[in-house]
Amino acid sequence: MAAPSQRSMGMPWRRGFPILPLALFCLLWMHAQVITAGALAAEPLIVAHRGASGDAPENTIEAFQLAWQQGADAIEGDFHLSQDGQVVCIHDKDTQRTAGQALIVAESSLEDLRKLDVGSFFGPRYSGARIPTLAEVLATVPQGKKIYLDIKCGAAIVPPMLEQLKRA
Repeated sequence: MAAPSQRSMGMPWRRGFPILPLALFCLLWMHAQVITAGALAAEPLIVAHRGASGDAPENTIEAFQLAWQQGADAIEGDFHLSQDGQVVCIHDKDTQRTAGQALIVAESSLEDLRKLDVGSFFGPRYSGARIPTLAEVLATVPQGKKIYLDIKCGAAIVPPMLEQLKRA
């Protein structure tokens, strides 16, 4: 009887080694497909980023109301804290882009921010649109709909924001 070769006596697991990465890949791929299929089975939400910002000036009451009319499931707004502690809905830290005047939100009172026209840059139809407060934005949210709050400043905004959310 012939002696077994060193190759056949060697580590038998090495023969199957090239299959191991392929099997692992297949298992992971199948798991990912199950997760993806489950996620897609959930009803997707239509979120209006800064309101209907393609059709109205962003972060304005006009944009949020239009988003609801267009069938959004949720709106997203950007929020800063004014100098006098009011939570206001504006994306940038200053008003230059939307109002044409460079007031820094954190250094301006709500009264001063309210004097600005943040709609004319979008078109004459929206002339006179103002920077809304969080309370005004919350008042637009219909029953059963959602709002996402994007905090654009520091943690000091959290207490007044929570207070307004409790009152809404």
